Amino acid sequence: MSDSALEPLLAKVPADPETVGLLMIGSRSTGTEGADSDYDLIWVLGNEVYLARRETHEKQRGPVDVALSSVPRLGELATELPYLRYAFAASTILYDRAGELATWHAGAQRAEVDPNEEYDGYLNGFVRSLRAWEKGDELGARLHAEDSLRFLASALWALEERHAPYYDVLATRFGELRSQGWPEGYLRERFLEIARTADAAAQQELDARVEGLMESRGHFMHREWGEKPVRLKARRF
Repeated sequence: MSDSALEPLLAKVPADPETVGLLMIGSRSTGTEGADSDYDLIWVLGNEVYLARRETHEKQRGPVDVALSSVPRLGELATELPYLRYAFAASTILYDRAGELATWHAGAQRAEVDPNEEYDGYLNGFVRSLRAWEKGDELGARLHAEDSLRFLASALWALEERHAPYYDVLATRFGELRSQGWPEGYLRERFLEIARTADAAAQQELDARVEGLMESRGHFMHREWGEKPVRLKARRF
């Protein structure tokens, strides 16, 4: 790293023989930082040393925030606080003494998420949104449409055994799904359109593409929904 704010720590960390490595998470790791963004760092120690030091360690606040952890504790945190899973998956390794963090990071990037379950959540939002439009319920249609997008993002990344990005990163990450055959810029534009308008026709068009993709990957949750979605997919609003 070239930022002078990190130089003292980058000199200190390798000198500590108990150090496993140093991680950077947060906006500076996901590429969404501003000029005044902090550095959110995790100093990873051996587990016994971490347990001994954590009681006396005061997390640094300011331009460079430093928390202590260990590889086992990182695994516990990912279970206890699911929102950290993408933060860990998108983290940057600044120092890795013996490759232990690289091994951990490879595992942290893999998501154990069932695409079919997330696809089911997407279908629930999609169907409920279109049913709300049928009833003239604009608020319900909009809220269910937004909910469907959340599940869809999770389903699409789950197909690649990855964690879906945070919403403020999503627009810059759709390129990670190129292997799924999406036209350039399509997902970003369609997500934006549905988030803005909950347009029924836009939802139907996206759903047709999603269904084809899911079938090509061996996921058939839409078949378990019976005739109701079939009618709604064909309806003109």
